[in-house]
Amino acid sequence: MYEDYFNLRESPFNQTPDPRFFFLSPQHEEALSYLLYGIREKKGFVAITGEIGTGKTTLCRLLLERLDAKVRSAILFNPCLSTVELLQAVNLDFGLPGRSASRLELVDELNRFLLKVSAEGGNAVLVLDEAQSLSTQALEQVRLLSNLETDREKLLQIVLVGQLELRQKLDLPELRQLNQRIALRYALTPLDEAGTAAYIAHRIRVAGGGDQVFFTSQATGEVHRYSSGVPRLINLVCDKALLGAFARSHPAVSQEIVQQAIAELQWHALAPLGGESEVRGPRSEVRGPKSEVRGPKSEVRTMGWAVAGFGLLALGVLAGSYLSSSPPALQPSSHQSLAQPQGLRVEGEAFRTDRPVEGPVAAALSLLRLWQVDTRRLEKMTAFIATRAPSSEEAWWWGREFGLQVLEIPLRLPLLRAMDYPCLITGFAEEGEPPRPVVLVALDEQEAEIFDPLRGRLVYPLERVLASWGERGIVWWRGLEGLRLPLDLTRPNADVMRLQTVLARQGLYQGKLDGRFGPQTEAALAAFQRRSGLEGTGRLDEVTLAVLSRLEDGGDNLPRLSRAGLPPDVHRGGGEAGKG
Repeated sequence: MYEDYFNLRESPFNQTPDPRFFFLSPQHEEALSYLLYGIREKKGFVAITGEIGTGKTTLCRLLLERLDAKVRSAILFNPCLSTVELLQAVNLDFGLPGRSASRLELVDELNRFLLKVSAEGGNAVLVLDEAQSLSTQALEQVRLLSNLETDREKLLQIVLVGQLELRQKLDLPELRQLNQRIALRYALTPLDEAGTAAYIAHRIRVAGGGDQVFFTSQATGEVHRYSSGVPRLINLVCDKALLGAFARSHPAVSQEIVQQAIAELQWHALAPLGGESEVRGPRSEVRGPKSEVRGPKSEVRTMGWAVAGFGLLALGVLAGSYLSSSPPALQPSSHQSLAQPQGLRVEGEAFRTDRPVEGPVAAALSLLRLWQVDTRRLEKMTAFIATRAPSSEEAWWWGREFGLQVLEIPLRLPLLRAMDYPCLITGFAEEGEPPRPVVLVALDEQEAEIFDPLRGRLVYPLERVLASWGERGIVWWRGLEGLRLPLDLTRPNADVMRLQTVLARQGLYQGKLDGRFGPQTEAALAAFQRRSGLEGTGRLDEVTLAVLSRLEDGGDNLPRLSRAGLPPDVHRGGGEAGKG
C-alpha cells in the first residue's frame, strides 16, 4: 500500500525469509563463515542457535547459495518427523527414492549415495532447521548418520539450526554422545542499536529506496528499544510505521510515528516469543536468558559461578549456574545441587578437594593458576553464590572468561609435545578406580607430572599415564592477535598477511606479504607443521594456530609441558605412594 508513495519496488519488511534482503551483520557473516568452514573441512556437526527471529532460517538459505558446486545438499525446514520419516525425507531431498519403511535400507541407500559423492571428489551436507523440534529419538538417529564415514573423513556434514531450546535439549544425558560430536557452535544474538539502523537501511535499499532517509535517527532508536534488535520484530514495527507515515502523508518515519505503530501492535499480539523471552508494552524489551553469548567470537559464557579464596585467600567457595552457547564439543549434563562446596582449598600452586564432585572445579582452577590469570578479574566473578555446582564440562570452558582459547584434542603424545601446553585430562582412569579429572603439567622422556585435585601433585611413569588418560583432553591457549579462523582463501586479506609475516619470521616464507593464500604460503605453512611435529596439510587449523601463537608470544610467561627436570618433592604415582 505504501510502496508507491515511497517509490519502492516492493515492501522492504516482509516476514518471509528472502535471501535477497538478508542483512549480513558481522556476527551473521561470522556464523556463515563457521558453517562454510565446517562443511569444507568436513567437521561433521555444526550447531547454530539463536532466539526466534534472529535470522537463522534466512542464514540457512544463504548458506545453500554459497556452497560449492561439488557440495550436494539437503535441507529440512520442519523436521517434526519420526525416525523413519526423517530418513525418508533426507533421502528424498538428496534426490534418492526414499520409499522404504526400513531404517536399515534407507541408511544403506544414503550410504551408497554418499560414497559415490565422495569418490567423485564432492561433499554432502544436511541442514536441519528448527532442530529443537526434533525428538530425542530423531536426534539420536541424526547422530548415527554421522557414523557414515571412510577411514579418512566424514561422508555427511550435518548442520543443526535451532532456537535456544536446542541447547537445552542437547544437554540431556541421553543425547550426550551427539553433544560431544558437535565440532563448531555459534550463537546468534540480536542486533545492537547501530546494527538495527544499518539493518533498516539495508532492507530499504534492497527494496529500491536507495540511500533516501526513510527513518529519522530518533525513529530507529525507538525501533531498537522496542525490538531489542530482533530482526523479525524490526520488520513488524517498521512495516507498520511506514504505513503510518503514508497515512499521514509524512515524507519520513518519525519517532512519534514509531511509537504510535508500537501502541497499535499491542504487546499481547507479539508474545510469547518462546523460551524465557517476552515482549513488554510499547517500550518493550526482548529479554532472553541472561547467559546468552554476546559478540561474534564468544562461544561460551559461564554466567553464575563464584569463587572465594583464589589467589591470596586460603579457602575457595565455588558454585555456579551456566548456559553454554557453543562449546565445540562438550555441554553440561550434571545438575546436582551443591549450595556451598566447602572442600576446595589451595595447596602450593594447585587446588585440592576431598570431594570427587568438586574435582572438575579444582582442576580448572589449578589450570587457571598455571596461566597466571588476572586475580582481580577472578575476584570480581565472586559477586554471588549460585545454588548448584557447575558440571565438569562447564569448568573446562572457564578459560574463555580470561581470553584463552579452548580446544578439545585427542590425547596423543606427539600432539601434546607439539602443542606444549598443559592439558586437562577429563577422564584419568587408573585400574580399579573411577575416571577423574587431572591436569597434565609437565612431561619429559620418562615421566609425567599431574595435578590431581584429590591427591595433590604426582609424578607418574610416562607409560602409566599413557595407559590411564583416556581418549580426549582439553587444552587452553592464547590466541594470536590479528589472525583468526577460518581463513578467507578467496581474496587478499589481513589475516593471511599476518600468517605470512609469522611464517617469514620463522624463515619459512620468502614471498611477498600480499595477503594472498597461494602455493607459496601453503608450502611454508606445511613446512612449519612438519617441523613442529604436525601433519603437513598446508591448511591452518586450530592446533597449528596454537603452536604458532606460542612462538609469537615468546613463551617465557606461558605454561609449558616440556619443562626440563620434574620436581623431586612430589609423590611418585603407580604405587601406594601415588595415593597420598
